[in-house]
Amino acid sequence: MPKRVFLAVPLAPELRQEIMEWKQAFNDLPVRWMNEQDLHITIVPPWFESRPEEVMDRLARFVPPSFEHTIKFDRVRFGPTLKRPRLVWAEGPTPTEMLYVKQTLERWLSVPRDPRPFRTHLTLARFDPDKFSTFPVQKLNKPVTWAQPIDRVALYESHPVTDGIEYTILAEKSFKV
Repeated sequence: MPKRVFLAVPLAPELRQEIMEWKQAFNDLPVRWMNEQDLHITIVPPWFESRPEEVMDRLARFVPPSFEHTIKFDRVRFGPTLKRPRLVWAEGPTPTEMLYVKQTLERWLSVPRDPRPFRTHLTLARFDPDKFSTFPVQKLNKPVTWAQPIDRVALYESHPVTDGIEYTILAEKSFKV
């Protein structure tokens, strides 16, 4: 049976802690906050994979690009659209290096390419868009100064659970030489 997998940058413990402290100010929102260990920055969006072991093997042989770069997040808002939001997420500019890593990994791993434009984001919480009108806060645009080095990538599997989604890291590749 195919598994739903994706590629992402796992968050450093320091950034996860900073996010957990930030969210305390918004605990009154009726959302399903992401588990701290599940926070990640998606590079290649989910696809169904019937042979995840082969993807894991190819990822292990991947020669990462030689660069040091950091992803920066400058605000937290409702998303992905303001007309019908369903997430609380952090956004920031998309570095050219991030697009290069994404395209290189897609080619190397022979995974489907997402036709949508890439948006650097970090999902913090999910909610039912039909319940948004009852939220105590209707606009969210909070500045943040969060940063995460692009120093590794992981192949995640997503698992639906009763109250949302949980993730398991199947394989990880460091970009450090």
